[in-house]
Amino acid sequence: MRQASEVKKESQKNRKKAIAKVLIITLVLNLFVAFLKIIVGNHYHFLSLTSSGLESLVDGSTNILALLTISFASAPPDEDHNYGHYKAENLGSLVVAVLLLFSAYQIASQVDLKALVSGNFVSQATFSPWTIVSITISMATSLFVSWYENKEGKKYNSTLLLADASHTFGDFLISGAVLISLILSKFGYHFFDLFVGLLVTGYLVFLALKIVRMNINELLDGAPDIDDSFLLEIEKMDFVYDVHNFRVRGNEHWLHADFHVHLDPALSLVDAHRIGKDVEQRVHRWLREYSQNVDVLIHIEPYEEEESP
Repeated sequence: MRQASEVKKESQKNRKKAIAKVLIITLVLNLFVAFLKIIVGNHYHFLSLTSSGLESLVDGSTNILALLTISFASAPPDEDHNYGHYKAENLGSLVVAVLLLFSAYQIASQVDLKALVSGNFVSQATFSPWTIVSITISMATSLFVSWYENKEGKKYNSTLLLADASHTFGDFLISGAVLISLILSKFGYHFFDLFVGLLVTGYLVFLALKIVRMNINELLDGAPDIDDSFLLEIEKMDFVYDVHNFRVRGNEHWLHADFHVHLDPALSLVDAHRIGKDVEQRVHRWLREYSQNVDVLIHIEPYEEEESP
């Protein structure tokens, strides 16, 4: 019969391969639409199309980063990292946020604000059917990538895939606005091209802040949202008086919990250890509903009645 540790290692390995496969597929698709929009946007001088292409290029860059991140994050604990490397996924997400902010800055820097404020802004954009074709292909690709990453992210409990799926769906919505601006440019309304370009900039900043908010709590060892009412069941066990100082940190991939348990002081060391192991296994079983890997540490104390004043 296979050891539980071997089964767990194989499960982690399969998860890593599955997420890597998703990232490679989306990387190829993101780079394709990115270069398509950048080339067409630059050729016909559409800020909205070029900025959307840069945003897709950042998507491709984050896919490469995610491949490196997920490989390191799934590594088992070692001598230097006793609790594993799971936070590498959170760090990777924060780097994605930085890339988004940099991309927003690059797009905004292309706008001549002085000419815009003075009312002397003149668009050099030239309408072409190729602009419509490129953004339509981009929208279809973004919609597929978002659906695919969201489905696989939920399947494998990957915050990285879910964050990128949300980002990519936003790219789809922004591309819709780009499409509208391109159609309006056909009738001479070029100002909407500038407006959508700046809209993309604002959206990238919004996404960056959202990703930071999603990951910063775990990096600071914030307590995950867990219903600890199961501890009441522990206190109903024979020889267990109470459970206190319950603490937990981690995420859906790795969870560490530690707490104190008051036991009957008349118990022998052997019996106290046996009951402690039983408590540990029950807590471990309950917490597995929240996380794939659970580490439980118990501090056993003899129960002492408080003396009346």
